[in-house]
Amino acid sequence: MEESPGADSDLFLALAEDEKLEPLLHEQFDAKAFAAATIQCQIVGETLKKLANGIAELDAELYTQVVSNYEDLLSQATGLEALESVLKMMQTRIYSLQAAVDRICSKIVDPYHKILTRTTQLARLQAACDLLRKVIRMFYLIKRLRTQVAGGNREFTKVAQTFSEIDQLEEGSDLTGIKVLEDEKPFLLRARKEVESQAKKMLMQGMELMNPTQVGMALQVFHNLRQLPSTLLLVLSSYREAVQRDVQNSLDPASLMQSTGSFGPGRSTLPTPGRSTLPTPGSSASWKASLWTRLDKLVSSTNKTLGQIQQLHIVLVKKKDPLSQVSFLELISETEACGVLVNFWKEVTEILSVELATAAKASTFLKQAFESDYPKLVRLFSQLLTQAQTLTGTTATDSKSRRLHPVPPSPSFLPPPPP
Repeated sequence: MEESPGADSDLFLALAEDEKLEPLLHEQFDAKAFAAATIQCQIVGETLKKLANGIAELDAELYTQVVSNYEDLLSQATGLEALESVLKMMQTRIYSLQAAVDRICSKIVDPYHKILTRTTQLARLQAACDLLRKVIRMFYLIKRLRTQVAGGNREFTKVAQTFSEIDQLEEGSDLTGIKVLEDEKPFLLRARKEVESQAKKMLMQGMELMNPTQVGMALQVFHNLRQLPSTLLLVLSSYREAVQRDVQNSLDPASLMQSTGSFGPGRSTLPTPGRSTLPTPGSSASWKASLWTRLDKLVSSTNKTLGQIQQLHIVLVKKKDPLSQVSFLELISETEACGVLVNFWKEVTEILSVELATAAKASTFLKQAFESDYPKLVRLFSQLLTQAQTLTGTTATDSKSRRLHPVPPSPSFLPPPPP
């Protein structure tokens, strides 16, 4: 549509030059403010006249534009009708597409939600069935455990095996909060404590009597109860403490005085702490005799202890886990090459080294006795060393371990010879 730029600009200039009508050209024109200003200036009549003239001019300009461009206006009106029909057709197709999407959703989404619901129900049913199977299995094991407990000590290895199955069952799932099983917990705790007590008694008795059958049964029980490493640590610790206690008692000057009755003139009790514990004149010989007698007994008791530990080591090598076929010794220790016996021997030598040095520093008499009879001291503890080498050699043969570290060839725990 072509416009008449000359007429349009003339009308614009006429309005712009008129101070009263110039605000009408502003983009932020406020009709209320314009009317208020007109009334305040008392030029309402004049302003209305000018507005009427302006409106007439605008109408004439519009008429002129329509007459001069009516063909373009008609074609654009026809185009608007065509566009409206196209928009209606697109809207109809959009509605059809939406209906098709809704039909697809009803065919896919609804079955999906149904499948999801059924899958969740199936998973819950499977979990419930699995839990029920475990509860039934637990009841069966508890019933079997009651029968085995009623059988007395002859069945306590089977009791431990049953406890092993119960522990495996409890590891796989959470059975807490099930009342029928919670009611059985006191019985399970009593039975477990009883079998642990019996196994400890059998282990200590078997080691004391050097009975490998009893030791093996006790170790198997603790293995089934999953307490084998901790139990062995306690047993070895108790034997180590017993050796240390025997060494301290054998080298205790106060105890020597009590055994020889050498309390000095007019004394019949042990000296008070802080006083000298030297033998009285004439009693040195009896002191030395008592000292070497005690050391002889110490070596004998230590040899016996080493034999018991060696027996324990052999049983640990021979006993194997029924599933993995790995020996108990490999299960409890990553350094299987050293073994239980050699480790224990190292601890014994350390105890002897510390206690002999401490006793020699604390008592002048003991230091003089060691120095004067040093060959006897070496010979005495060489017997202990020979016994340890024999035991470790037997252990290495029985365990078929070529990596077993031998016992040191010399008694390094002895104090140095006198100059």
